[in-house]
Amino acid sequence: MANEIDISLFLKILWKSKKVILLSMLVFLCSSLLYSKILPRYWLNNINIYSADIKYPIEILNVNNINVSYSKSDVSKLYIDNFNDINNKKYFIDSNKKTANLIDRLIISKDAKDNSDIKYKISYESKNKMRNDFALVKYANFIESIVLNKIRENVNIRKKEIINKLNNDLILASFLAKENRKTEINKNKYALEVARATYIDKPILEKNGGYNIHVSQGILDLEAKIKILTDAQDLSVFNNNINVIKSKIEFIKQNIYNVDDINIINNKKFDFTSKLEIIDYRKNAFISIFLGFFIGIFFVFSKYLFQNKQVNE
Repeated sequence: MANEIDISLFLKILWKSKKVILLSMLVFLCSSLLYSKILPRYWLNNINIYSADIKYPIEILNVNNINVSYSKSDVSKLYIDNFNDINNKKYFIDSNKKTANLIDRLIISKDAKDNSDIKYKISYESKNKMRNDFALVKYANFIESIVLNKIRENVNIRKKEIINKLNNDLILASFLAKENRKTEINKNKYALEVARATYIDKPILEKNGGYNIHVSQGILDLEAKIKILTDAQDLSVFNNNINVIKSKIEFIKQNIYNVDDINIINNKKFDFTSKLEIIDYRKNAFISIFLGFFIGIFFVFSKYLFQNKQVNE
């Protein structure tokens, strides 16, 4: 029959065309291996997947002994949240257009195995490992600056809160000092009245109602003392806490919470272990040979159909 396959003819043509089949297999194998070496990202998923580990130890931030501190977990959470924050990525991408394809795919996760070291695991898609490692370091530094600014802002707020509290304490201490001065003035005025009424010239000490009233100083001395108490500008003599509070305020302003001096302490090194995902080249080579074989068979079968058609005609 015209439509039946002549096996003997097909095998004969197949044997004569064995070089074509072998050549087809060889061409596919060489092409695929060459292609995989030059452009491996197009071999499977059209991209190279790299992973980078960043060891980022952060010491606890504690400014002197004032109650402001950031634990390692606090800073870590702040860092990760900002690293994965869309707005921060957008801001960075807008000013670094070349990293747009990379940063969009950055994901960070934390692996804190102990209290002395924090390890960030970052996976990203890359076409050029070296360039994108550099871009990743740049982006990590950008995130660090955001975290540092937030810490400085919070510390500055805390500093203002402490100073405001001390200022309120100073107002209260000044009020108490004025009350103490008023009491001293009233006591000396009473002593002056007694001294004037009794014409006291000699040093004596009178007791009245359980209170010691120093009238022995005489009229002139008491008047001078009352004037000194009334005109006194330094209220600290009436309340010792005033000088203590002022010293605390001055010390905090000059020595504590200088936000420009606050830094996240790290090793300043990014430990990259970037590598291409493992590709089974042997499996892919076998697939290429298999594909080349069937392409060769297809050519032989096409030749057979053409010759068989000529024979039937």
